[in-house]
Amino acid sequence: MSNILENVRILDLTRVLAGPWCTQMLADMGAEVIKIESPDGGDESRKFPPYFEGSALPPEDGREGDPGLTAFFVACNRGKNSVVLDLSTAEGQQAVRELAAGCDVLVENFKAGNLARFGLDYESLAKVNPKLIYCSITGFGQSGPLATFPGYDILFQGMSGAMSTCGLPDGVPGAGPMRTLLPYTDLLTGMYACSGILAALLHRDKSGEGQYIDLALLDVSLAATAYLGSAYLANGSSQGRVGNSGVAAAPSGVYPCADGNVIIQCNHRHWSIFCDLLEREDWKADPRFSSIGSRLAHAPVLDEMIKQVTAKYPKAELMDRIGSAGIPCAPVNTIEQAFAEPQVVHRDVVAELELPDGGTVRVVKNPLRFSKTPLAMAAPPRYGADTDAVLHALRLPKPGRHDLQETHE
Repeated sequence: MSNILENVRILDLTRVLAGPWCTQMLADMGAEVIKIESPDGGDESRKFPPYFEGSALPPEDGREGDPGLTAFFVACNRGKNSVVLDLSTAEGQQAVRELAAGCDVLVENFKAGNLARFGLDYESLAKVNPKLIYCSITGFGQSGPLATFPGYDILFQGMSGAMSTCGLPDGVPGAGPMRTLLPYTDLLTGMYACSGILAALLHRDKSGEGQYIDLALLDVSLAATAYLGSAYLANGSSQGRVGNSGVAAAPSGVYPCADGNVIIQCNHRHWSIFCDLLEREDWKADPRFSSIGSRLAHAPVLDEMIKQVTAKYPKAELMDRIGSAGIPCAPVNTIEQAFAEPQVVHRDVVAELELPDGGTVRVVKNPLRFSKTPLAMAAPPRYGADTDAVLHALRLPKPGRHDLQETHE
């Protein structure tokens, strides 16, 4: 059972992915997370199929049947309490103020300026709780010409330049910018938010001060350009698309086998060994492949030559042959194949969590592995399951309907 963030209480006013991803990590570390959901069904990711089989609940005591827990919601909301509040009413706003007064952190992803209309912005809540750490997650930040615009992950992949580096290079059939299906900007933003909150908690421990964190998905997406962004700042270069090929090593890419595809990346010290293992001594003698620079310059030709050889091998045999010699390689798996990988099975990355009302859900474990304080993962909450208990503790009435739905998305 993790006690890293024991006695840390998080007020979670986020929906969908970036914010929930952040607060789930805090919950895994032992924080108490109170997720505020709207009376019209809550976090809309509760409605994104597929549903976990057997997680539906029948009607009971006047309550409509619960369709169950979706894979999307479960992926980023484990270990939280669900409280239904109407933030557009004075009662709902007062409930948030009272909760904020007893919380260490508030995380929200409403559009810039929206919560200020209800007196739930940082300046207002800091008067109630000067030690509050308040993290706002928006698409474009709290200021600037686009501050009030909505935003989705794919927009930031494109706007940051990242999409211009993904996909097949010009001149190849099917060339063009390509997004990643996994919304990495949302996921990275959640991780940045978690890191910032932990740092702010350390600062508060030393100073007694709370503070405000302004985090924008656009900023995160620019930061994630990493060395490609740095290269532009260094010499004005703008990296184009190279498909699966490398930009610093060759050969590097995806190569066919008799039963699928493998990834191979071969640096200079591996090159001679690689040629020997594939029984192609002639490649070592070819001046086109004598250095990293020359191999990169002739990468398309080299890749085609390698593909003709690798296509004769089964994946397992090829990877055993070159992998055992220290040459980096891996299969290109489906999601199903990834979970069946012997190394993945050995790492025990899947947990089965018991639902309070019966049944279980399987989740991917948090990858952090602490030797002294192992993480504690609990099941995701049913919609509104903790409303009565939380409001009773605050001596507040049950909520009505909620009309404030404008998050950064």
